[in-house]
Amino acid sequence: MNLIQTVFLSAVLALFGQPVSQLADDQQHHAVQVPAYEIVKGPYPAEVTEAMKQLRPSGGDRLVRADGKFYLVISLGQRPTGGYSLQLQKMDQLANGEWQITVAEQKPQPGMMTTQVITYPTLVIALPDNGQQPVYHVIAQ
Repeated sequence: MNLIQTVFLSAVLALFGQPVSQLADDQQHHAVQVPAYEIVKGPYPAEVTEAMKQLRPSGGDRLVRADGKFYLVISLGQRPTGGYSLQLQKMDQLANGEWQITVAEQKPQPGMMTTQVITYPTLVIALPDNGQQPVYHVIAQ
């Protein structure tokens, strides 16, 4: 009985298996890439919330370090109704390590029903904290 099991196991490994050392080599070549950035939805760390409050009146951008990450807060400032949003169009890390972030304001369509409340469209992007403060450029379209 052991001979049959050994022959069967050998045949299965010959057809479908691969040596453990080859698996280790394959895993090294197919390393999982960690995303370089992440769009973050609330709740936010206190430092991010404070930056959002400071940017509310007139908009702008601010880089905040919290919870082992850098958070880039980009705000449009005050808008008269709902229906406005800030969309990330493109985000590239250049060869020199600097970030180029392209954002666009989405406005409500003419005649669209909107909430009659003042809004503050904001986008929060988390960047990894690798020990150096990221350099970035925000481009508005």
